Amino acid sequence: MRSSIAALLFVMIVAGCSESGQTGADPMSTRTVAAPRIKPPFLPTSAPPGSVATFTCPKHPVSTIEMQSCSGRRILALNARINARIKVIWSRLGDATGRSHFATGERAWRVYVKNECISRSRAWIDPASPNVYVGGTAAPLQYGLCQEGLTAAHLRELTETAAALAPR
Repeated sequence: MRSSIAALLFVMIVAGCSESGQTGADPMSTRTVAAPRIKPPFLPTSAPPGSVATFTCPKHPVSTIEMQSCSGRRILALNARINARIKVIWSRLGDATGRSHFATGERAWRVYVKNECISRSRAWIDPASPNVYVGGTAAPLQYGLCQEGLTAAHLRELTETAAALAPR
């Protein structure tokens, strides 16, 4: 958990530093954010057409596809819960600067999850055999389980953030 948080903070810092475009700029300085209006960084809560998450999830999944479907559905349910936390946090941040930093952090978190789970599951394509995952047929399942675990951890973190921003 601590290593995940440390990695997330590292990604957020790197993402923030790379956007400044100024040499010697203080990465912690606050900048005025101009229009356009910032939108909350919501996660998808429904499976796109053709996704494994559109398949039914049996009570006792046996096949890899069934397990992937169940994992995908759990991720979508977690996303809905995260979106509820994002609404609360968004309303408590109040100004464009805080919202901009929060939205940047959420985008960085998405990149972190994608890359971390590709690495953990070995879910990249083998250049020698372009139709085969390096991690084999279980790679997509392992990717989904990784994404599910990191998303659940992120939900806990957002719950803490919402509590910290609560009016006193």
